[in-house]
Amino acid sequence: MSWITPVETPTTQDFHDLFDNKISSIIIENFLTPTECEKICQEILAIGLSPFDYDFHDEATDAYRVFDSHYLYEQKTPEEYFPKAAESNLKYQVFCEKLGFNPAIRVKDYLEKHLLRPVSIAEQNGQQYTYALVRELKNSALLHADFAGFLDSHWSISNITAQYAWNIYLSDPQNGGDSIVYNKPWLREDDQYIQGDTYGYSHKVVEKKEYYSIIPKPGLLAFFNSRNFHEVHGSSDIRLSIGGHVGINDKHEIVMWI
Repeated sequence: MSWITPVETPTTQDFHDLFDNKISSIIIENFLTPTECEKICQEILAIGLSPFDYDFHDEATDAYRVFDSHYLYEQKTPEEYFPKAAESNLKYQVFCEKLGFNPAIRVKDYLEKHLLRPVSIAEQNGQQYTYALVRELKNSALLHADFAGFLDSHWSISNITAQYAWNIYLSDPQNGGDSIVYNKPWLREDDQYIQGDTYGYSHKVVEKKEYYSIIPKPGLLAFFNSRNFHEVHGSSDIRLSIGGHVGINDKHEIVMWI
C-alpha cells in the first residue's frame, strides 16, 4: 500500500488505516452539490468573516473565520472556553437552519456509516466543544500539526490517541490553495523547529519526507491525519472551507471537535 495514494472509495478499514497513518488521505468528490456550496458561501458572506485572534502568518494576518475554535482557547481555562463554545454552537445551529442542512452532522453521519461506530461531539462535564469552523485561507497557513494529545490534561480531548482533520471545500480558489500533507507525525521533540513566536515549524522537520497535495474543489470532502505536518499554499482567489477534527480516545470512543 502506497502512503501517497489517496483513497476515493473508502472502506471501514481505510478509515482505521488513516488513524494509523497508513494512507495519506481520503478524498470524496461531490460530497456537497454546487448549489449547497453556493448557499453556504452566500450565508457565510452575509454573516461576515472575522480575523483570527492570533497571528496566523508570520508576515500578515490574512486568515478569517466564522464560529469559534478550541485552538483559540487552549492556553486558557475551560471556564473561559465553554461559554464561548456554547455561543458559537448556537450561532452554527442558526446558520444550519438557514441552510436547511448541517454540513458537520452530514460528515458525522458519513463517518458512522463507514466506521460502523457511533461518533459524538466531544464533551467535558456535559458541555460540548465547538465542532465546525469556517475558514478563509487565501494567503496561506504555515507548516504545523494538529494533535489534541499534546494539550494540557484539564482538557478532556487531551486523551485523544489518534486524530484526523476533515474539510469540505466550498469555493474555487483558482490558482493555488493546495493543502500539503507530509508523512511526518508530530513528536514533542519536533517543537525545536518552531519558528520564532509563530505557530509554524521550519521545513527542516519534513525534509526528505513524502507528501501529498490535496487540491481544493467545491464540494470535495477531504480527510487526512492531522498529526502529520501540513501547510496551505496561497491562492489567487478566496478559499472557503468548513471543517473540524475527528479523534479516537483512550476509551476507544470517536469524537468530533474543532
